[in-house]
Amino acid sequence: MKSAKSQVNQDQQGENQRALSPLQSTLSSAASPSQAYETYIDNGLICLKHKIRNIEKKKLKLEDYKDRLKNGEQLNPDQLKRILSTLELEFWIVVTHHEDAWN
Repeated sequence: MKSAKSQVNQDQQGENQRALSPLQSTLSSAASPSQAYETYIDNGLICLKHKIRNIEKKKLKLEDYKDRLKNGEQLNPDQLKRILSTLELEFWIVVTHHEDAWN
């Protein structure tokens, strides 16, 4: 049976290992620092590509909702809410862009 003190020490070591950032984790497993940074950057680019793809999917969905609404189809409340929030954002962008142009 383990003593309470050794159990606490093991728990703290586990927390320290879990607290590594993605960069620290990559650095500790790489053969060289330059390889580690390259891997870290590659992973970041992959993440960004996935985020861009997901945003493009959402954009296509919103465009489909707008087209369906223009064609007289009934949309559910969630779909209408998404269209409304998109229109609010577009309006805000236009207003702030014109305010910047006036100043």
